[in-house]
Amino acid sequence: MTLPLAKRAWAFIMAIRNSRGYATLLRVRKRQEDLKAGAFAEAQRNVRRAEAERTDILAYQQRIVYGAERASKTLEDPVSVRQYLLFERHLAQRSVDKDSEIGTLKHVAEDRRQELETSMKDRRMVERLLERSHEERERRRAEMERKAADEVASIRAALFATAQRNEGLPRMAET
Repeated sequence: MTLPLAKRAWAFIMAIRNSRGYATLLRVRKRQEDLKAGAFAEAQRNVRRAEAERTDILAYQQRIVYGAERASKTLEDPVSVRQYLLFERHLAQRSVDKDSEIGTLKHVAEDRRQELETSMKDRRMVERLLERSHEERERRRAEMERKAADEVASIRAALFATAQRNEGLPRMAET
């Protein structure tokens, strides 16, 4: 049993509304993905910046050690050598702190990457739903057109058969 034309049209309209809902949801998912991609990129920049700072600290620490060596060889003043060594210890502590910060930043970057992957999966899922919705709408549209054409053909054949019986005209040729 087929649905009346009004109910089929209503089903078609609902399919369109669903696809509009999916389109809105897709825009939201894309925006979320963009935000998460930005957060991931920022986390990666933070890691690179911290690594560059650590490299600078290590290079400066090395220069201070060479300076302490020169000062101990050329100067008679042990206070200057002690200041070099104290500053070198300070730089060594900053380097250790920076290593700890880099580890934390790498964990944050990994968390952001996982969030981005989840967001990308969600977006792809909504895209597939939207595709299926479009395919379903096209299938329903084609089905409605076919049923309408069948209805028109059956009504036309019935009218022609009625006209033949009433007027005694020859039968319609089969095509």
